[in-house]
Amino acid sequence: EYPQMEFRRSQENFLREQEIRWERRNIAIREKAGFVAPKFRGGDVDDFALWVNSQVSYPVAERKYQDSRMVVVEFTVTKDGSVTDIHAVFGSDKVLNEVAEAVVSTSPKWTPGKQRNQSVRVKYTLPIDFRIQN
Repeated sequence: EYPQMEFRRSQENFLREQEIRWERRNIAIREKAGFVAPKFRGGDVDDFALWVNSQVSYPVAERKYQDSRMVVVEFTVTKDGSVTDIHAVFGSDKVLNEVAEAVVSTSPKWTPGKQRNQSVRVKYTLPIDFRIQN
């Protein structure tokens, strides 16, 4: 049992290292192309994810499931920094999809993304967790 746990841990470390390498590679490619990602309150999409998850609440009527659910929302940050084209691309419950879309639609403006010093539209896909708070 112990060698198997050690092997799994080494697999996880390897995957983490690969993920870091790919992220660094992607950043380098974007920088070379002159791309600057949109900023949410000075941060990135991870900061937006934290903001969304702090705003979302599990609807009382949907708590019958007694578990956590995920909705994946797609949206676009426009050239002026507003969030548009919001729709759930994955979610098993219509009510939760609508709640997730509504929360993303209340987003404050972002600092727009830029490509070669020109403002550009940028599309994002964001998972939103609905968890029952005890």
